[in-house]
Amino acid sequence: MPSICPAHFCSILLSTNPLSGGLLRMLNRDLLIVRVKQPFVDWINEADPYPDGGHITLEFANEDCPVFLIHDCASEDIEDWLEECYLELFEEVLEQWYVDASLWPQDRDLKLFKAWCAVEVHGVIIDLVAEPLLDTDYEDF
Repeated sequence: MPSICPAHFCSILLSTNPLSGGLLRMLNRDLLIVRVKQPFVDWINEADPYPDGGHITLEFANEDCPVFLIHDCASEDIEDWLEECYLELFEEVLEQWYVDASLWPQDRDLKLFKAWCAVEVHGVIIDLVAEPLLDTDYEDF
């Protein structure tokens, strides 16, 4: 059997998708990726309560970016959406680095969020998994 490169394999799945009876299952969500910028990485290194743990680089910090499913019309005007939702998003990203909120910047406004984070929004989300999405708490794992 000839080898199939991963990109080609995905295009085969997208065209036939046997997992969902040959039909594509599009989610009614947009996808928001948050990538940190250098000022965020500077904060990670400065706030580290264990400074002997090593220096975090921008590349390392963005190796596994947080991804969020958001309302499916948010991509139509992401700036309006961010004005309403940035704080919860910002605090979630901060908590992924340090759960101790006393280490977080005190003035967590939209301007700081935009200086520290870049967002990328995608509006076409296709589910290639046959099992249903589950609403579970992180602690359940």
